[in-house]
Amino acid sequence: MEQHLSRTKKIIFWAVVSLFVLGCMEIFSFIAINKFIPARIRDRTAFRSPEDYIAAYKRAREKRAKAVALESGGEGSDSRDQLRMFHPGLGWDYPAGVEYKDANGVAYAHGSMGERRTCTSFETNLISTYGDSFTYCSDVEDCRTWQTYLGEKIRANVVNFGVAGYGTDQAYLKYELNAAGVSTPLVMLCILPDDINRVVNVFRTFYAPEDLLALTKPRYVPKGSHFELASNPLSRPQDATRLEDPSFVKKLGEIDYWYEKDLNRPRLGFPYLFSLMAWRKPLAQYVTFNLGLTRTGSGKPLYPNNLFDEPEPLAIMCHIADLFVQTATARKSRPVMVLMPHKELIIETLKQGATRIEPLVEYLKLKQYLFIDLIRDMAEMRPTPRQLDNWYHEHATPEGNRVTAEILAQYLEREKLLTENERLRSNK
Repeated sequence: MEQHLSRTKKIIFWAVVSLFVLGCMEIFSFIAINKFIPARIRDRTAFRSPEDYIAAYKRAREKRAKAVALESGGEGSDSRDQLRMFHPGLGWDYPAGVEYKDANGVAYAHGSMGERRTCTSFETNLISTYGDSFTYCSDVEDCRTWQTYLGEKIRANVVNFGVAGYGTDQAYLKYELNAAGVSTPLVMLCILPDDINRVVNVFRTFYAPEDLLALTKPRYVPKGSHFELASNPLSRPQDATRLEDPSFVKKLGEIDYWYEKDLNRPRLGFPYLFSLMAWRKPLAQYVTFNLGLTRTGSGKPLYPNNLFDEPEPLAIMCHIADLFVQTATARKSRPVMVLMPHKELIIETLKQGATRIEPLVEYLKLKQYLFIDLIRDMAEMRPTPRQLDNWYHEHATPEGNRVTAEILAQYLEREKLLTENERLRSNK
């Protein structure tokens, strides 16, 4: 009897010990996953079917309707208002002459070509700029964009054709669309490193499920040894109802990088120990990056989920760069690519000594294209944390835009592009 009790006590003891150890491992796994894997990646593992994305699309559409109502000062909005930025070729764009205020009361005004207004009025339009929200200068007034500040420095107008949410493909296609009617001696294609994530995206909700711009866009897809443009899947605003059709959404996913990637991601959740095992490789990459370590056998940093390290996304970006230079040259404009910074990219560069966009930089150097790397230029200024906070909130602040304009003005002067473009203007 005593032997039996002793054996039972041992079993209970080791069961308790095992449960304690498993509990500790589960807690460790939970902490490791939540500390090192970014929330935006963790959240993506909840999407497993077209229906999941349709639910996210509907939530975004409702938020967009409320935002439009606030912008217009109305109680509600119809589907036409919700889709007022729809564009059959580009996916979305600002209508000519539109004016609105965002949730923070920042006012935005647009001209007859859909360009964002600046506060300069010189005789000459010297530069046109294309890109995403960092080019558009979201969160600041029209008179505090870097285009306004740059125009004041070079005594000529800098036209702002940036559009929030754009990928580099859309920015280029907008330039191609404008090029025949809007010609400036100098044209800038502005590339935020995050834009590479958008050039492999077709349905915005696949990439950014909470984004209010729940629309589709064109993208370049591989075709043998080259790329061809897959046009915007929606040709009319009323076609947006198809985004609630699971079969249509699934069809969109066939050429969307993020849809395919999300479907194949391991799940994240309880038991976190199993999740940790399934995510051990990407987790190791995030730990390596956060500790400032470099790739094995290389002095270069390992940026997790960096599409510039993946052949197809990088090839698409290089293809767009080629098209941009060819189109601008054919229009007798000088093309310049501007690699746009934000706070996290500057911090990364200061910490790692190299940017995640380096593979594209190497390509631009190889092709001898004109470009300026504002990320590295700002990092070389060795800004303090307080300075970075003054330059950037979510987007660049007015002070950040002033710094951007100053660096660009110095670059234009250094490369003698202002003098050269005065000559180009006189010959037109």
